Amino acid sequence: MNFPLQYPMTDTMKRNDLAIYANNTRESGPAMTWAMHTIGLLDLNNEIESAKMFKRSYEPYMRQPFKIWTEAQPPTLGAINFITGMGGFLQSLVSGYGGYRLFPEELVFKQPRLPPGTTGMRMIGLNYLDNVIDASLWNNKSITFHLRQASSTHPLEIVNGGSTVDFITIDSQVNFDTSGPNFSLIFRGKVATGCDVPYDKIGECGASTSSTTTPEPSTPTSPPPPNTGSGKQAASLLLLLFGSFLISFAPYFRI
Repeated sequence: MNFPLQYPMTDTMKRNDLAIYANNTRESGPAMTWAMHTIGLLDLNNEIESAKMFKRSYEPYMRQPFKIWTEAQPPTLGAINFITGMGGFLQSLVSGYGGYRLFPEELVFKQPRLPPGTTGMRMIGLNYLDNVIDASLWNNKSITFHLRQASSTHPLEIVNGGSTVDFITIDSQVNFDTSGPNFSLIFRGKVATGCDVPYDKIGECGASTSSTTTPEPSTPTSPPPPNTGSGKQAASLLLLLFGSFLISFAPYFRI
């Protein structure tokens, strides 16, 4: 609920939400489950439990010597080269420890910190409104942003507390102290994008109100003739899919 949906919640609601899912998730579940718990716990500043979940999100799912990800933990495998699990791991780094949050009109870095056992982290090539940014975090004391590409249509500004600075010159760098509590930094366009807010948020529904039209009265139409070949087509499709499955997974079967 808290991430990735970013539904407004109090800290108590966040803790209860994590507790409910932790108690109802099987121990052998897929990797991205623990990655989402990592992000949720970091949002509550619970670094001890988040470190446990972070470790749990990748160690049991990598196969040596090439560190190939699998869907399941030993002794089973599940899906091989499990990209979904890798994606969860990356989110725990960028949005968890990196504190990266994306909203309709702003990009926020909330309480960035280093992953366990590290002295630095770089997030390279973050693309926001056609601006390309590198973010470097060192020793949990400061974060540096480097503007590699600047947009002429969406120039940026940075809001830090009560101050605002332009961030529009290519190769410019800005540094911020992150050692204080509740650090939060906002990147936003100097001019609002004006994009419609999506209506797929929790508790909201309906169509965009930017323009309204009156629907035309419907005209009764005759039903289409039955498609007698649909059953044969469906059967052929199922056979084709099953054949593709056998070919794809043939190397993993022993007869």
